[in-house]
Amino acid sequence: MSRSFFSRVFLQSVFVLLALIIAGGVALDRFLTESEINRLGDQVERFALMLREDTVRHADFSGLQPLVRRLGDATRVRFTVVDKTGKVLADSHLDPSVMENHSTHPEVAEALAGREGRNLRHSASLGIEMLYVAIPGDPVFRAAVPVSEVKAVLGQVRMRMALAAVPAVLIALLLAWFLARSLNSRIERMIRFASAIEKGDYSQILRSEGDDELADMERSLTALRDEIEKQVEKLRRDKETLSALIEGFPHAVFVFDKDKNLSLANSHARKLLRIASLGVFTFNVGEAIRNPKVLEAVESVSAGEAASEPFRISWSEPHRKFEVTVHPLPGEDGNPEVLLVLRDITRETHLEKVRSDFIVNLAHELRTPLTAIRGSAETVLDSALSDPVAVKKFLETIKRNSLRLENLLTDVSDLARAETAAEKVKIASFDAREPARHVSELFAGEAQKNGIAMKVSLPEEPLFMDSDPEKIEQILINLVQNAVRYTLEGGEVSISLGREEGGVVYTVADTGIGIPPEDLPRVTERFYRVDPGRSRAMGGTGLGLSIVKHLAESLGARLEIASEYGKGTTVRVTVPA
Repeated sequence: MSRSFFSRVFLQSVFVLLALIIAGGVALDRFLTESEINRLGDQVERFALMLREDTVRHADFSGLQPLVRRLGDATRVRFTVVDKTGKVLADSHLDPSVMENHSTHPEVAEALAGREGRNLRHSASLGIEMLYVAIPGDPVFRAAVPVSEVKAVLGQVRMRMALAAVPAVLIALLLAWFLARSLNSRIERMIRFASAIEKGDYSQILRSEGDDELADMERSLTALRDEIEKQVEKLRRDKETLSALIEGFPHAVFVFDKDKNLSLANSHARKLLRIASLGVFTFNVGEAIRNPKVLEAVESVSAGEAASEPFRISWSEPHRKFEVTVHPLPGEDGNPEVLLVLRDITRETHLEKVRSDFIVNLAHELRTPLTAIRGSAETVLDSALSDPVAVKKFLETIKRNSLRLENLLTDVSDLARAETAAEKVKIASFDAREPARHVSELFAGEAQKNGIAMKVSLPEEPLFMDSDPEKIEQILINLVQNAVRYTLEGGEVSISLGREEGGVVYTVADTGIGIPPEDLPRVTERFYRVDPGRSRAMGGTGLGLSIVKHLAESLGARLEIASEYGKGTTVRVTVPA
């Protein structure tokens, strides 16, 4: 392209130069020709005037022909004398008697009209080109000379002009070549500059030279480069921001192009597809999402329909539940791309189920003591008021179930606070032995009443730790209460304390009924009981270990439960200190 431009500029310069030289040469040649003809005309005019002066001395014109011939021979000028009718009276070269009437000759006609006549034409009588000058008067005196000498002089002038023009043309051609080369060089620099911008290289420098239009273009290209670099940098930052937002989006995000191939997937989406990146993988929507309902929604949006209403699906590997939304995105050539968002609702669904189960279980747990209280109260009111023994029995039933309701509501309240972190952890430095002492003293009487030995093994020296003493005490209350409740008469409940690498360890062990292995993973679930009937009979609500679990989590503690059915249970709580 640059070579073609250089050739065009150079050839155009040459053509313009040649046109100027030819036009100038023609104008100069015409000027010189006219000047020489005028000079020759003036000279011929002087000869004609000279003839008239000589003729005037011969008033009768009797010796006019010899005089004209003699002057013509002497000056090599042709002289002609014409009367006012156009008749030739004398001629220096021909016999006037045989010559035609000259009144129609242009120069003679001008002279007969009272004006000096000049004419350059071919002489029919002499057969050569002549310059004629006629002086007005009566008669008309005409002088004529051949223009061959003038042409010879003009030919020499033209030759000299041509010889002088050759170096001028060469110099002009050289200047045109340098001009074209300079323009071409600047154009090439601008092309390289623009190509670098196209490739994303904004480090090139384009210096403007001078004040011409190309300099304006060079400055404009530099300004354009700066603006493009600024916009590209802004787009890069926007893209990075958008990528970071999409990558950090808490849901799985998929984008499918117009051919329904996966073009973008954030970290959550790649995790579902079990790939590290999309670099070497190509997924069609049917390969990425193998769910008929999702495929149907993607097809609908690809066909130009509006975004789908959210719906739920199950994901097999890993087993999750998602809420799906499908939206159209503007794509190339008017073909919409598809944005697919999967919001993980596994925990939300689980919580909904847990909440539903909790309400059902709570209603069931409340219904049992309420039914007993209502039945006892109705019995007393209907028929037992006259029997003090029966009244006492039913009142004891009412009291026992009222306490059961109180325990249940207390446990529900404690569990709610533990789950929702309503009570913040209050870190304090304290002796780790104190919560264990308080709890052992709290249940010592009940254990003794039930024939259960209570053993407490605490370090002799203070064991200081930084944690929440109230929550630790609440954990121990629930553990010791369960241990006393499910240990038979003659059994033993022990509380011990020690420091290990992970922190301070509280251990509550009993020799009670124990927990079957198949029930052990679920004992921290709300309202879960190994033996529901026996648990209710012993006043258990099924919430104790669930409360312990949530309190331990709030403290960052580790809860370990080991049990052997029929032999007892050991619970260890390791609290970071």
